[in-house]
Amino acid sequence: MSKQLLHAAGSDAIVAGLNDRAFAILRVGGGAGPSSSSAVALELTAPEAARDERADGARDAENEEKGDGGSKKGGGDDSDKGGKSQRQKQKQKGRRHPRNDAEENPLEVQSVCCASFDSSSAVWCAVSRNDKTLCLYLVPLPAVDGAEDGDGGGPGAEKVGEVRPAVTYRLPKRARRLAFCSVPPSPAEPSAEPLRVIVAGDLAGDAAAYPVPAADVDDGKNSEKGNEVVRRRLLLGHTASVLTGLNVISAISGQKDGRRKQLILTADRDEKVRVSRFPETHVIRGYLLGHSAFVSTMDAAVATGQEDERTLCVTGSGDGTVRLWNCETCKEVGMVPLVIKKSADYEEREGEEEEDEENEKAGVAEDVEGNEDEEEEEEEEGADGSNASDNGEENSHDQHAIVVPISVALGPNAESVAVARDGVDSVDVHPIPPPPTASSPLMQRLMSLHRKQSLACPSQPLDVRFLSDGSLLALAKEPDYLLRFERKDSGDFEDASSRSPLCTALREAARSRGIVVPTTTLERDEGGGWKLQKNKVREAGDDPDDATKQTGPHWNDSGRRETAKRAEQRRRKRRRERADDAKVAGATT
Repeated sequence: MSKQLLHAAGSDAIVAGLNDRAFAILRVGGGAGPSSSSAVALELTAPEAARDERADGARDAENEEKGDGGSKKGGGDDSDKGGKSQRQKQKQKGRRHPRNDAEENPLEVQSVCCASFDSSSAVWCAVSRNDKTLCLYLVPLPAVDGAEDGDGGGPGAEKVGEVRPAVTYRLPKRARRLAFCSVPPSPAEPSAEPLRVIVAGDLAGDAAAYPVPAADVDDGKNSEKGNEVVRRRLLLGHTASVLTGLNVISAISGQKDGRRKQLILTADRDEKVRVSRFPETHVIRGYLLGHSAFVSTMDAAVATGQEDERTLCVTGSGDGTVRLWNCETCKEVGMVPLVIKKSADYEEREGEEEEDEENEKAGVAEDVEGNEDEEEEEEEEGADGSNASDNGEENSHDQHAIVVPISVALGPNAESVAVARDGVDSVDVHPIPPPPTASSPLMQRLMSLHRKQSLACPSQPLDVRFLSDGSLLALAKEPDYLLRFERKDSGDFEDASSRSPLCTALREAARSRGIVVPTTTLERDEGGGWKLQKNKVREAGDDPDDATKQTGPHWNDSGRRETAKRAEQRRRKRRRERADDAKVAGATT
């Protein structure tokens, strides 16, 4: 599943995850426009225990290398003793053994999130890591206003400040989706302050809420103590599935006491999105159904300022489609066209055909005898009933691959949709037209999202996010790390990364640390397929040693449905036979 590596709170604060480091970028200073102010980058550090464990692991690896070298010279007894002592040290420190995957980094960032809670004095940031930790950081804005000159746009940005976690939670599973939200007070205490929580969606399919501490919490000193009194509240779960998306938004309908109710949207690998009430998550409003593969990414927003207010949701799927939904009616209202990418073999074959055509135009002579021999060989091969041209036509269907969306974002007031796809070095922005009237025909009620603007990027974008001022941010690989596109009066976007203080601050901070960003956020298995893709049935003629063909019946396989149908028929037959036997026994008695 894709990771949530970029999030924004308004237009003055963002948080980004780059490999095993996370940064909060805050804009400071008052300017007439977004490009006239400066910005500062603050690193959100990992818990001290995790950093010490990583340092111990590096020292242990170095000692093992030295021990292996000594064992080759002095024998194997010393190496065995060293191995025992190393295991004893790990048990004494209470550390768990690392995963089987040696390349997996326990501090790798899985998800980031930030929120201001209607306050201009501080910003809350959250970072979940590969070691199943969830860290909350309180970044005070007044301290940023007093930063030294040069902290946000030049060489002085290399001296990046650090923020320690205010509280650290231990999660049962890794969290890939985070969302800050507020729980309204109960009707019995209407004057009470709302409860601020962070909702974490993990790989087990569960969404749980953790409380956000008070703003006056001691910076990092009570992080472990807070876990003793924290009560994790399980909100909902997707049975035997993986949670791939999570959003908490306001609902247009169902207002009570002048306050709008909230909805929580959760997507999973089972091609669906569940719409539930929040915090009464046992009340399910409906499902968004239509995808034929796993949901890879999701975003939601409320379209205000229009005659017909709507709560919209956009989803990207492994089937290559990007669909727009109305969360109130749980109906699809639009779809972005598929993007097809040619395979490398097809492009190579296409180049060879063009070269052959050029040779024919140049008058290159061909050997007639050689052609006759080739025709005879083709006739011999076709004697068994196979046709080379037919095989070529059949394989031509597999020469293109559907590009999977890895990140989608809805603009302010749901005016546009931004889509980043795996293996594509650009971001597509589709404007959302106004909703059609109720008197329009059924086919015309679906909004057209065919119009788009492609924004070229130096590398494949990893995540996209809109700011409240309408500009678009895209997280990319080094050396750019962050791109910003401003929206002009005409509605089109233009690249403004060079004059954006947010991009400059993050770029300088990441370059000073030599951070290397992965090429994609979607995980693949050993055979090269998506990990979120469900198992497929091995067809006849497939190589049993081929790792790309996963074993196990697919949940929607036709053979499996036929087997279940026959089993149900046998059960009905046995019930009828038992009923007939009972009638006969009753008649004889």
